[in-house]
Amino acid sequence: MNPATLIMQAKQDGVLLALSDTGNLKATGNPAAVSRRIPAIREHKLGVIAVLRAANDSQGEQRLVVGDHHELDALIHCAAAHTSMSAERLAAMLAVRKRMAPALIQGDVDQLRELIAETDSERRNHAND
Repeated sequence: MNPATLIMQAKQDGVLLALSDTGNLKATGNPAAVSRRIPAIREHKLGVIAVLRAANDSQGEQRLVVGDHHELDALIHCAAAHTSMSAERLAAMLAVRKRMAPALIQGDVDQLRELIAETDSERRNHAND
């Protein structure tokens, strides 16, 4: 399991992973869920810390806000439909998304929303012609 996936799954299970002010890894939330997640967290501790630090560096925050992979996947599918993207290109984009650091996802979500809005606007303009 990669560290970003572990962070996201922990969050879905009610466990928040964050860095303390001193840089230590902290797991908070539902005590039973924290206990279940501790072995995997320990196994991937260095990777989790690296992902959290990268997110903090790029966002200027002390807590990681995990991007919504599901929303990005849905937007990729929507953009593919709007742009007549080939199945191969769609598969390649989804494969790239799976390797993305959570901190990078929000920018791509915003770009895809803009692309879809522009395409919708162009379609409406052509329909009115």
